[in-house]
Amino acid sequence: MGMAQAPLLLPSAIVFDAQGNLYFAETGNHVVRRFSVGGGISTVAGNGVQALAGMGARLRRPNWIRRAG
Repeated sequence: MGMAQAPLLLPSAIVFDAQGNLYFAETGNHVVRRFSVGGGISTVAGNGVQALAGMGARLRRPNWIRRAG
C-alpha cells in the first residue's frame, strides 16, 4: 500500500505555513507530515519508530506542533 492509500493513525495538532501547506502530528505513527498545496503528502519529522529513552532524535507520540517564525 502506497503513502497515498495508507490510513492516518491518530492525526492531531495542525498548523499551516506561510505558503498554505498543512502540517500535522500523526500521533499513532510517531511522525509529523505535510500536505502540500500541490496535493502531495510527505513525512517531515520522525521515522515511524517510537522513541524510547536514549534513542536520539525520534518522536514519541507527537501530539502538538508549532510553526517557527
